[in-house]
Amino acid sequence: MSDARGRALLSTRPGIDFFAPVCERTDALDEPRRYAFYLRDLEKEKVDLSCWRDWNPVRDTARQVTSLRTIETPDRITLTREFDLRGTRRLVQSFTLTAADPIIRVDVELELETNQLPQALYFAIPLSTSAGWGGLFDSAGRSIELDAEQLPGACRNWITAESFAAIGDESGAVALLCPDAPLVQFGDFHFGPPLDEVPRPAKPLLLAWPVNNYWDTNFPRTETRTIRLRYGFIAVDDLDEKAIGPHAARFAQPPFVWPVSGANIRTSSGSFTASR
Repeated sequence: MSDARGRALLSTRPGIDFFAPVCERTDALDEPRRYAFYLRDLEKEKVDLSCWRDWNPVRDTARQVTSLRTIETPDRITLTREFDLRGTRRLVQSFTLTAADPIIRVDVELELETNQLPQALYFAIPLSTSAGWGGLFDSAGRSIELDAEQLPGACRNWITAESFAAIGDESGAVALLCPDAPLVQFGDFHFGPPLDEVPRPAKPLLLAWPVNNYWDTNFPRTETRTIRLRYGFIAVDDLDEKAIGPHAARFAQPPFVWPVSGANIRTSSGSFTASR
């Protein structure tokens, strides 16, 4: 994959291509429960001492692509692929490219297997970005530079984005648009003991983190419903909110279209009403 200037955006690795699903779990041969990564101690938590443990998660990539199909129309192409992935009953991704929009749209349908043991699902984007890259995301109505503009003690292992998370270097940047699922990890898999700063190796991962049951809040231990999510991906010239923000805002709030029948339509003050 390359941008309009011919810049290679991705650097794939075994089992991980664009938006590759990865299931992360504890090692049953070591400790299958949540004690593998966090040993709760209320006395320590009262004074903000870490209860994290070093752990060695198992990460499974897809066993195979079970279905692949393409639909092409005059103004768009959609590629749909279905995976066999441990921890899921059904996982379908659809990638849509349109002639009038630079954003690659990614639609996901996901059904998880019933399993109360800790596990997480990621969608990994393996980038070709050089070492020392910068990170940017938005939260509470403003953009934040990874590490540099975060408060001391703030979580750096993962972030909660309002609408986008981006990585860039001197050659340009890419942004993940994530209005439906805000959790993102920069650079690599970082669920574990707190980081003082995020490592910046060459060829980093940008990780969408839609689902996990690691904690006792936010997500149920088992998820039985079908999860539908929408992501976007775009290449821009600069790692800058002015370059990314308008795309993220438009993607987060697409036009709402509702069919109206009847010939007698009156418009007023920018709205419309249908008379009987």
